[in-house]
Amino acid sequence: MKYVFFIVSLITLTTSCELRSTNFDPDEQRVYEDEVVQIASWDQFQTEKLTTKEFENEYAEKYVDAEYTARQNSKGYWIIEGSIKNFSSESYFESTELIASFYNDSNELLGTENYTVQDQLAPGDLAGFYYKSEKHVDATSVRVKVNRVGTAK
Repeated sequence: MKYVFFIVSLITLTTSCELRSTNFDPDEQRVYEDEVVQIASWDQFQTEKLTTKEFENEYAEKYVDAEYTARQNSKGYWIIEGSIKNFSSESYFESTELIASFYNDSNELLGTENYTVQDQLAPGDLAGFYYKSEKHVDATSVRVKVNRVGTAK
């Protein structure tokens, strides 16, 4: 008896799913603004026929990333150490500008400082950096990000 009930339930469920209609109307599909931008940038890439290296050089900031640790020394100065990495496949980068943002307990921005790593980065390379900030001793946290990247000739 259980098996008969199970089979009847399964058939009922299957047929009810098949009889459902959808509200999909292909004429009313909307394309959102961010999708248009993605499509436009892809079309630009296709029409200009940029090489991989040209594309990486044009969007260099997306191909360099920074990993770091930040601590305060006994005088309260911030010591920021870390490395930057080139994730591109063909482009060489140099003069990577980092921006350090200093925050207090309330997550309010106290100020920023720029630091440039002059090393040339080949594809896949890492370069270490060390920076000491004598300003913003009252800050409780620091965030570092890549601000600008120069392309090597």
